[in-house]
This record gives sequence, C-alpha cells and structure tokens, in this order.
Amino acid sequence: MMLNCHRSYIVFLLVSSSSAFLPPRINSRWSAKVLKSQKLSSTKDESIERGKEEFQPYFSFPLDDWQLQAGGEILQNRNIIVCAPTGSGKTVVGEMALHMCMKQQTNGIYTTPLKALSNQKFAELRQIFGKSAVGLSTGDISINREANARVMTTEVYRNMAWRSISELSSIPSSSLNNEGDTELSNNAILVLDEFHYMGQPGRGGVWEESVITTPPHTQIVCLSATLPNGLQLAQWMEYVTGRKTVLVEASQSRPVPLRYLFATKRGLYPLFSDSDAGPGSPKGLLGLRGDGIQNLPPNSKERKNDHKSKKEGKTKLSLSKDDSSFPNGLKINPLLKSASNKRQIRIENAVERLRITKNNKKGDFYATDNRGSYLSNSLSVRDERRERERLLRREMRKEVPSLTTLVQRLEQKNLLPAILFIFSRVGCENAASDVARQLLGPVRDRVHDSENEEYEVDKEQKRGSRKSHGRSRAKKSENRIRDKDGRQFRKGGNYMDDDAFASMLEGVLSEMNEEMMGSFAEGDPLNSENWDFLSRVGLLSYDQVKQVASRVASFNAENEEIAFEEVNIEQFLLGIGSHHAGQLPAHKAFVESLYRAQLMKIVFATETLAAGINMPAKTTCICAMAKRGDGGTINLLETSNLLQMAGRAGRRGMDTDGTCVLVSTPFESEEDAASILTSEIKPITSQFSPSYPLVINLISRGKGNVDVARQLVGKSFAMWERSLAERKLSSIITEIDDPVTELLTATTHQQFIVFLISAFEAKKEDSIDGIQSRTFQKLIDILDDRKMLKTASKSYIGLSQRFDAETKTLQHLQDELVTTLSSLQTEDEDILGPLLADDESHIKQQIEIQSGRVSSVEKEINSHVFTTIAAQGNIVMESNSPTGEVVRAVFAEIQERQGSVKTGLTGKDLSVYAKSIITMKRTKKNIDPSKSSEVIEEANKKVSFTRDGTWEEMIALMKVLVCYGCLESDNWKPRDTDDDLESSSFTITTAGQHVGMLSFENSLWGLVAMGGAHDVVGASSELDELRFRMEEFQRDLGILEDESDSEMFDSLFGPSPNSEKTEEREESIFTASQKEAALLTKKLLGLTAHELAGYVSCIVSDGRRDDSRVIESFEQLTNGQKEAVQSALEVSERLVEVQKECGTKYSSTNIELDLSTAKVVTAWASGCSWSDALKLSGLAPGDLVRMLGRVMDALRQFGKLPYNPVRSSSFGEGKGVFDGSLGLGTDLRNLCRDAATSMDRYPVKDPLPFETDDLETEEGIPEDEEEK
Repeated sequence: MMLNCHRSYIVFLLVSSSSAFLPPRINSRWSAKVLKSQKLSSTKDESIERGKEEFQPYFSFPLDDWQLQAGGEILQNRNIIVCAPTGSGKTVVGEMALHMCMKQQTNGIYTTPLKALSNQKFAELRQIFGKSAVGLSTGDISINREANARVMTTEVYRNMAWRSISELSSIPSSSLNNEGDTELSNNAILVLDEFHYMGQPGRGGVWEESVITTPPHTQIVCLSATLPNGLQLAQWMEYVTGRKTVLVEASQSRPVPLRYLFATKRGLYPLFSDSDAGPGSPKGLLGLRGDGIQNLPPNSKERKNDHKSKKEGKTKLSLSKDDSSFPNGLKINPLLKSASNKRQIRIENAVERLRITKNNKKGDFYATDNRGSYLSNSLSVRDERRERERLLRREMRKEVPSLTTLVQRLEQKNLLPAILFIFSRVGCENAASDVARQLLGPVRDRVHDSENEEYEVDKEQKRGSRKSHGRSRAKKSENRIRDKDGRQFRKGGNYMDDDAFASMLEGVLSEMNEEMMGSFAEGDPLNSENWDFLSRVGLLSYDQVKQVASRVASFNAENEEIAFEEVNIEQFLLGIGSHHAGQLPAHKAFVESLYRAQLMKIVFATETLAAGINMPAKTTCICAMAKRGDGGTINLLETSNLLQMAGRAGRRGMDTDGTCVLVSTPFESEEDAASILTSEIKPITSQFSPSYPLVINLISRGKGNVDVARQLVGKSFAMWERSLAERKLSSIITEIDDPVTELLTATTHQQFIVFLISAFEAKKEDSIDGIQSRTFQKLIDILDDRKMLKTASKSYIGLSQRFDAETKTLQHLQDELVTTLSSLQTEDEDILGPLLADDESHIKQQIEIQSGRVSSVEKEINSHVFTTIAAQGNIVMESNSPTGEVVRAVFAEIQERQGSVKTGLTGKDLSVYAKSIITMKRTKKNIDPSKSSEVIEEANKKVSFTRDGTWEEMIALMKVLVCYGCLESDNWKPRDTDDDLESSSFTITTAGQHVGMLSFENSLWGLVAMGGAHDVVGASSELDELRFRMEEFQRDLGILEDESDSEMFDSLFGPSPNSEKTEEREESIFTASQKEAALLTKKLLGLTAHELAGYVSCIVSDGRRDDSRVIESFEQLTNGQKEAVQSALEVSERLVEVQKECGTKYSSTNIELDLSTAKVVTAWASGCSWSDALKLSGLAPGDLVRMLGRVMDALRQFGKLPYNPVRSSSFGEGKGVFDGSLGLGTDLRNLCRDAATSMDRYPVKDPLPFETDDLETEEGIPEDEEEK
C-alpha cells in the first residue's frame, strides 16, 4: 500500500534534518499569553482609542476599528500581522507606521513584491509625505537613499538584512556596500506588504528570511490578504523576533461589499440563491466558514484536480453535484439550477435516442449515425460515458456568452469600469482586439459628415490594415521631460533626475492641443475628426476620447521607439485596453494611468494585476475558472487566487458595492464557481530554502562559526510548526492507550523499509552487471510486496526459533559433558569409571550430531533473504551517500525508541519491522478515533514527510563552498564528517565575499562561470585524468596550443617573484581545475564588452531554455563567445560533479547555460535598435525588457564587486596568489561595467547610471593604479 511510493517522491523524502536543530520548546505559559493577546478585550479597545487619537487626523475619511486597532498596536511598539480582504484599506496601516516614523524622526522601510508596485507606492507616498522624505530602491532604480521612508522590493530588503549585523569577515569597512549596517541601524519600522507571498513557491522564502534577519530594534508590520493560519504566523514571529506580535483581522464585512453574478449567454444572474451571500458579501457565507475558514462541508473539497492534463488530450467536465450541505442561501440560484437540470435532461434524452437507434440497427452491420460514423450493435458503458461528456461539453458551450455581449451587458447595468481576467497573454490581446472590432462594426473607416449625424463610407480609406498606409505623425514634440537644470533626456541618455522619474510614475504627460491633433492623417484614429464617431460606438464620452487621444499622442511623440501601434490606439479610444507581462513596463504604466483617470472602461488582464496594483474597478470578471499549472495540468483556481481577483471590485468612496462576475465556460459551470468560493483557503507553508549567498552571510554573521546558521534554520516557520506538531503529538500520546505507541513505532518501521527500498533502487541503477541488478530487484520486490514480506518474515522467524532451540540443546549437551568429565575425576574409577566413560562417548556423539543441526540451521539463516537484505542495508548505512545518511538516521531513531544500541541491522530486526507493518492496519482499528484521530493523522503524515532537510542542505552548500575556495577552515577537510564541520570555524575568502554579494539563483555558478572560483581541494579529481587525456589528444592534433602554466598565469596576473620556468613549477603548482578557470578568464578578457554581455546572458537564464535550438543558437555566437562557452561547459561539469558529491538537492544549485538569448543581447549591447532587437529575439516586448534588464543587472553586480588585493603577505615564502579562488579580477569587472553601460539604453535603460565614485576608485585605490 504505502510501500508503493513513487521514486521521485522518495527522492523528496530523502531531504531530512536532525531534530537536534529544532527551536527551543515554547512553554505553555508563553503560548497562552500569545493567545490571550488576540482575544477581544479591554486591551483592544484601548488600542483603538490610541490609534484614533494619534492617526485619525492624518486621514480625511473615518478609519475602521481594525485599522485603528492596528495603529494602536504600532504605537505600543508591537509587531502586527494585518489580515484583510483585498480592497479593504490595509495599506492605510502601513502609512500609519510611516507617519509614526516621521514624527519620531526615525526611518521606515516599505517593501512590496513587485517593482511595478514599488514604483506605484513610491509615487503615492511622495504625495503624502513630500518628495524629499521618500526614496526608492528596486534593484534597477535607486532614488533618494537618505530619505526617512524608503520603498523597495522585498528582495532588496532581504539582501540588506543579510549584511545588517556584521561586516563580511575579510572585507575592509571602506568597501562595504552602503546598504549594510548603517542603513538599518536607524530603521524603526519594516512594512511587508502582500505578506501572503510568503507561501508562494520559489519566492516565499524571501519574506521568511526578512522576518528572521530583521534587527531586534525594528518593528515589523505585515499586510496580508486573509490567512487561515494567521495566528500561528503571529506566534512564530513573536518567537523569532522576541517582540510582542498581534494578529489584527478585518471584519468579515468589506467596506464595499461584493456581490457575485454568473454570466451565461442568456444574461447575468446572481450565483447564489441569496444575492447578498458569498465571501465579502453583506451576509458573508451565512455561517458556513464561521470566523473565517472553518466547518467546511465535506463535499466542497471534492472539486480539486477536476481537470486532467491537456497533454493527455482529456478534460474532465464538471458535473452537477449535490449542495444539500450548504446553507440555503449559498445554494445555486434556482434559475441557474433549473437551466442546469434542463441541460441534463437534454443530455439524457440524447443518450436515450442513441441507445434506441443502436437497438433498432442491430444486425445491420453497415448502419451509420447522422454523422456518418458506423454504429456498433450496442452502447457500451464506456461509449455512454464518452457520449455524455461530449454532449455536456456541447451544451455548456451553448451557454458561453461572447465577450462583446458581456461588455455590453456590463455597460447596460452600469457595472463599468471592469477588469476582465484571462489567464493568457495572447488571450488578453485577442479579447481586446475582438471587442474593439465588434464595437466598430464591419466597416472600420468612417469620416464624419458635415451635419455631424451620419457617416459615409469610403472604401479606399479603410484603415483596417496597418500595411495600407502609415499614419502621419505630429511634429516631434519639443516638450520632453527635463531635469531641473533644463537637460532633456531620451534614448541614449544616462541620467534621469528624481523629479522627472517621479513625474513619469505619476502619469504627468503633456497634452497636445487640438490643432496639433488635427494634423494627423484622416485614417489615423488620433485625428480629431474621428473622435465623435468613436465616442458613439465606444465606451467613452467625447471629452474622454479627446483626453485619451491627447495622452496617446503625447506618449508617442516622446517615445518614438516604443510608440503604440494603431490597433492599440484604436482600442484606447474605445475605452478598451490589455495588461499583461508581455507588454513593456511603460505601456503597462500608461494603461494603468488611463484606468485610474477613468479614461478606460475595460481592461483585459492576467492575474498579476490582482497582486496589489492600484487599478480600482467597479466590477471584476473571471473569464475562466481553471488555468494551467505546473506540468501542463489544468486545475480549478485556488480559492485564495479567486478572492484576490474578486477583491479588486468595489472602489471605496466611489461605489456602494462591487461586483464579481464569473463567466460560464465549456468546461466550468455555476457549480464549479460556487465550489471555489466556498472552499477552504490553504494555509501558508514555509518556502524557506538555503542558498550560497545565505550561507556566506550567515557565517559572516557568526564571525566564522556556523552557530548563526543553525539558529536561523531553527527559526524557520517550517521547523517552528514541526516543533509544535511534535509537542502536540507527544502530549496526546501521554493521554491515550498503548496502541498509538505501537502505531507510531510501526510508522517508523515503515519509514525504514521505504528508505531502504529507495537505497536499493539507487544501487540497482549503479550496478554494472545484470546479476547484481537482478539481485537488488528481487530484494526490492520482497520489501515492496506485503504478501512476500509476510512470507519471508514467517520463514525467518521459524528459522530463528529452530536455531534458538537447537542452540539451547547443544548448550545442554555441552554442560552435561562438562559434568560427566568432572565426575570421572572425582568418582571411583573401578566402580563408575566404565559407566561414565560410556556416557562421555555417547554425549560427544550427540554433541557432534547436534552441532551439525545447528550448522545446518545457521546456513539456512545465512542464506535467507532477510540476511541478505540486512547485509546490504548495513553497507548502505556505512556509506556517506545521502540515502545512507537517511537510512542510518531512521535506524538510529528506531534504536532510540526501543532503548537499545546495535552496531548493525539484522534479519531479526527486519522480521520485527515486517510484523509491525503487516499488523499496522489492525492496530489502527484498536485505537479509539474519538481520542486519537489527530495522532493517526500525524502518523500517516510522518510516512510521507519525515524531517526538514534545510540543515542538511546548508551543510552540503558549506562543503561545496569549501571545495571551491570560498570558505577556508584549518580544522575541517571535505572528507571529514558533518559533525566536525559544524564545530569548525571558517574564513571567508575573496571568492566567498563575491558569492555573498551576488543575488543569482546559484551565485557560485555565476562566479565560476566568470572564472572567479575553482575546485581547490581536488573534490573533482576523478575528472582530472579525463581532462589530461583529452588535452594530450588535442596537443597531438595541434588543436591546443602548448602554452605553459607560468606563461598563462603571468599573462593574466603579471609575473610573480617565482616566475622562473622550471619543470617542477609547471608540474606541481597549478591544478587542472585552476587551469580551466584561468583559461576561461583569459577567453573572457578577450571578448569585447558587447560579446561579454551576450555571454553573461547564457549564465543568468530564467530556466526556460529551448533545447531544440541549442545548435542553432551556438552557431549564431561569435568565435570568442563560442570559445568562452566551451570553457564554461568544462567548469560547469566540474561544479555539477562537486555539488553531487557534496549532496546538494535544492533548486538553488541548478546550473543554467542557455545560449538562446546571447545573439539578441550581443546585438543590443552593440547598439541595435529596439525594433531590430524584437525581431531578433522573437520575444514579447515585456519579456525582452525583463531579459535584457536581468543581464544588465548581472553585469552591474559583477562590476560592483569589491576589490581585494590577491597577494598574501606570505607570498615570498612560497605561498601566494594561486593557492585558492581569486574571485573576479579587476579587468573583468571593468569589462562588465562597460558591457552594462552599453546596454543602458531606452527602453531598457536604468534612470540612474553607475555612480562616478564607484568607477573611479575601489578600496580607495585609483583605477589606473590598481594594476601596479
């Protein structure tokens, strides 16, 4: 049953950690105190009063009690977690915290998950606090760093917090990044907006690390959507920070209540029978979810995974299901239910007709249906099911409204402006285009007549095709954005001042006068003669069309390289737009500005728009209730995602209520909509995962020791939850009967067998000959089959009992022989001597026979399959492999539970484990469910998830860093044990400093790929012989130049005092990995700046590589890039081998070398135009900007790495620069800076360039003197 685990899941289970690193036990008094603080009491009322007195004067509208309570808790110096529905005003709490900072003249930091959201929040806070008081830092942009309130992305803050307590051990203080200790020393408040991102796979660990690494003097304010485990998060935060933490939850009723409609072809209908019911509605869920998310009806969970993979070519249709367990008001609207019943009746009738047809055609072999398909003699169960699904899909497709019809109904019911969510970029673009085309009608070009009432059609003036004629532009506008000194800047510019950038964010665009608008061609939508017609057929008034035209014309005049196309302009003038990640940031910002100014009524957007961007709508429409997930599967939306999108509806201060319209699709019906809305929101789970920079920074914090790293891992939310679960489990165990203990013991035995199977599978894969492979397969089959395991166990137990009996008999005979021999010495030889002699002979004969029996049974035991399994299991546990460590850990846990200490596994142990596993089901039946259901659940969970593997991964990453010369230790070597490593102290080398300052997914790979680190301890020595033979072969062919090591190193680093060319020096000083790194560095230094930019793009890929075009992409590289990529492949192979040897498992150790983007990056850095770059890449504009920005950011990170002298003081004694990894050299860092500068052009350009000081000096040494 549970032994049949999928292999990939077994690999996940192998990630484990020791319970020794769990956080300290939180006593019951502490837990009670935290719980008590959450209750409604006089303390809450006092907080509300304090908040009202202090913060209400800052706001022109009355604050809600929960907002005032949050303000009062802030004033009492407490951490808070605010849980409130989208659109309820939780950002007001963040503003309160910043108001307190301004009043107390301290600093505050406001973080968001997205750069666009940071930009928007920056503009909003400037309007509140003034331009000089607010700064911005998103990684791409840095404005007003000394401001009291700074807005930044969460990743930027996390990087700051890493370096907030102590300096990197070997970096002089003069070279520390400004975003270090001094920036957080006066920071009193940290606002973590969109805190629910903590549960997002991939990025969620950033929020967790931010909480853990925040300095003790900083107060944390978390703003989140509704969290089902908010109280647990508050308790965890209080434990981590040591500061009182309070959960503040908004009331269930929203300030602007929501109502839910369901859209079909026939019209818009309330989804529920009570139109005021639903999440966030006036009546809420009518008690179904109680105080948030509780008492969920059993059948509402059965809607998950209703869709199978598209790859399988199947989609499971949602069928009608019983909603009898719902409150009456939450049942499906009777009108919708009636339509569903009629649909089902039509399907039944059609199936019945088909059945009758088949019966009538029996015996007619050539009979066909009305579609021409041959009919079988009868309708099978499978055919009937398929026919029902086909008919259901057809019937549901008839109910799907067109987008144009939907928009018109929204307009008729005064439900605009609206955001229509479609989960694909192409879908958004096509939807906007289709609706615009339908609004314009079949003839797209109209010229207004003299009476201003009718329009004549001139077929020669059609503007439906952009190829027919180009639109004439107005004169190039002289009204460019200028800085305070009158300097103008556009493409090619390297500077933008704060005021100019802020004006862009705030949407301040110059307007063009009507005379200038009239200069456009008649066929151009911007021509003023078309405005009246567009206002008649579109969604905007004449004045609104005029304003939109003015803004579009101004934008196009000032941004000629990224001007809007005619089709987009036409959509804007009709009041329609689209918003998705494939668009340029400037285009998305423009759409947002139009929408906020109420100059756009309809926006088709992907779900990223729901992540906090300020685009308040009256209505949101969910045009699909399922989307593609990982692996290509189509799954229904999560409840939290749907509520996040629905929450965008309802503008506070503008609307009395908001409306969420769920649209019928061919695959989802009203039942699916209701099921999603009434399902339970999933709790946040820990996404904490270690990385190379984290290891470096934590060891730096610990002054070279690993204690800080251990503490941080112990403080992770996952470990905290696990410690609570274990204590809860332990407390329950003490209150219930022995069967529970037996059950827990059985689950531990089952764990051991599962992990042993996984280990044997690995050994089978590594087997060379077929006999060994078949042997392991036989062992796996026995362990994995309950019946075979039971049979083997019984036979082994029988042999063991026989062996014990025969051994006891032999021992008895031996004792009798000793007694007889003793009697011979004491008794009279004449009387008893002959008799005793006969006894002695007989006993010896019996002992010989019995010894044979014992040997026979012993041979059977030794040849038994359990003995073989035990022997192989001991070999596995003696190995240093990850599987061996896990099996050894579980075996140790079993011994500890039994209170015994053994040196190895025996067949008898296996028989005991097998028996407990076989009887586990019976043991469960003996447990009283009313007392121990939680224990059973925990026991079952323990089989699928044993231990947290974070600490093991930290140890593995440390090993790799030691191997690559980023960490040095005098008392630990790679072959030593993990225990020795944990007790060792480390020194961070130059290469380690560089790894700690890079923010790539795999920062070590980034440095290795730039030639800055190599294997210094020979951990990859198995590759060296292969490398040597390949080099010899290439030299024989004359392919590889026979350049001596000393010549190569001298050409890179200059001659050294010991540079005499001797055979000993060439043979002994430089290792193979060092040669590879030096050769790679040499090839990189031979590249031009734009070639280096193309190369760097290969190592900072986002993981979406197209392997089918690798050869084509390689052929498009320059010769220098090809050589560099070849060297990079060699060093990557070595790094892969070392990481595998050290046992790394997490995605932070992935190695990417994607060549597909190198060509376009090289071209862009060489100066090609934006349009040419788009053609070369084949990417959407937004994707291209992000990719180029990612490469430019990587080049800047490389260019800003600090300079450290590479020569040690002991160089003259024979020890010097070549003993370890050097990090990135000066010449290569300067080349990276040049490459970044060459890419810094609009629309990719960064408003701020490198700081001049950074370019002129490093470590206080002028650049031209650094080489001396």
